[in-house]
Amino acid sequence: TAAARGSPRAGTDGGEGDGGSAKVCAPFPGSVDSSNVLRFIAHCNISLGLRMGTYAELREWSVADPDAFWSAFFDHSGLVASAKGGRVRTQDVPFHLTRFFPDARLNYAENLLRFCAEAPPGADAVVFRGEDERARERVTYPELAVRVARMARYLREDCGVTRDDVVAGVVPNTPDALVAMLAVASLGAAWAGCSPDFGVAAVLDRLAQLRPRVLFAAGEYRRAGFSAAERPVHRSLLQVEAQLYFKLPRKLSVSRN
Repeated sequence: TAAARGSPRAGTDGGEGDGGSAKVCAPFPGSVDSSNVLRFIAHCNISLGLRMGTYAELREWSVADPDAFWSAFFDHSGLVASAKGGRVRTQDVPFHLTRFFPDARLNYAENLLRFCAEAPPGADAVVFRGEDERARERVTYPELAVRVARMARYLREDCGVTRDDVVAGVVPNTPDALVAMLAVASLGAAWAGCSPDFGVAAVLDRLAQLRPRVLFAAGEYRRAGFSAAERPVHRSLLQVEAQLYFKLPRKLSVSRN
């Protein structure tokens, strides 16, 4: 909300006339006028000829005309899409089954990586801290873009990954895992990850049904003071690889990071 964009000032008295209640937070002067909510309201007023001025009026309109609301949000959001499509949402289905913009064409990774070109020089895209004190890494936006492009090229040219393929990873949450996920998404493929702490049965239960074309496996990781070499799950990855080879009718590429 508009108030949430300002730094909270806890303990501010509500003043007289509010029953003695205390405000949870209050925006700094000027932060409301520069909020995303008011910018969106202004966009809707100008593009659609509306006359809204408050969040309550915006919410009322969103309920009364959800198609117009979400179409305006799509246009205002800055999403990169090759096609918006004519339908805002699927009709005649329960709300929890509704699909928004079912005909739109966009790429998840492209929308995230577009910030690489907009970020200030040297700005961090990723700041990583691992359990091990030596596990420290900072990745700038240009570095992230280069690493993702290289990985995407490897997956496409060396592993034959195409749209609708699945790439799996038995990896911890590290910058390498993020790079792999973004590279996979950039190709229109799906990423499925699971922790190296999973046992063989759990990994196979998740990955065998997905039929991954490529499997990433962590070379090492640490948790609770133990290294990967000391944990039986790491050694059991060989069993996972062997059984996936057996279960899948097509070639499985295995990459260790």
